[in-house]
Amino acid sequence: MLRRRTASGRLEVFRAQDHRWGVTTVLLVLTHIAMNRKSPAFTSLLGESAALLESGPDRWGRAHVLNLRGYEALNNLDLDRAEDLFAASHELGVELADRAGQAENLLALGHLHLLRGENEEAGRALQENRSLLEQLHDHHQLAHTDQAQALLAISSGRDAEGEALLQDVSRRLGEMGLTMMGGTYALGIADLYRRAGQPNLASALLRHAMTLINPTIQSAEYARAKQQMAALADLGEETA
Repeated sequence: MLRRRTASGRLEVFRAQDHRWGVTTVLLVLTHIAMNRKSPAFTSLLGESAALLESGPDRWGRAHVLNLRGYEALNNLDLDRAEDLFAASHELGVELADRAGQAENLLALGHLHLLRGENEEAGRALQENRSLLEQLHDHHQLAHTDQAQALLAISSGRDAEGEALLQDVSRRLGEMGLTMMGGTYALGIADLYRRAGQPNLASALLRHAMTLINPTIQSAEYARAKQQMAALADLGEETA
């Protein structure tokens, strides 16, 4: 909460000074926070950011707005619109030589292709994503890449390989002290796969999430993971 209050305070200072770059930068930070927390403020913050950045010279800010709009569409399972938005954001990232931005869009596109069952396309996006993250030495984001690579292996019928990779990701997140954050992230992605009609991949991610979530500290997340696992089990019985 301290981070959000600090950012909000800075936003008011920048507004008072009519400091456009400061306003747009802090708005993007707040929008990212709202998205990660699934806050209802996300839509209004994104709308305000977009109004300031979708025109004008700030291509970096515009790339981030396109990326956030892509996640909004992805969460609504509007996959065609999400693909267009991530691709446009990625194109700007290439123009700006923003390797981190490019990598984020490629990871999103990798998941998008997996949601459609497009394994070959997913593999290409994730390989390019990994190459960029290795250049950046970003071990945290590489863990997210390998979560997606594990899903690609499972989607391709290589279940043992995928499960082993998820176990390795759990170990690496533990070494970085990021298990709880990683569990929350995996839980959110699993819900996306569940809603998109990919129960096998959702189940794998949920099992992975439950190895990372601390049930004492993250009781709500743990309960949600168990609830989703039960729903998937019921779906499997109905299918059978």
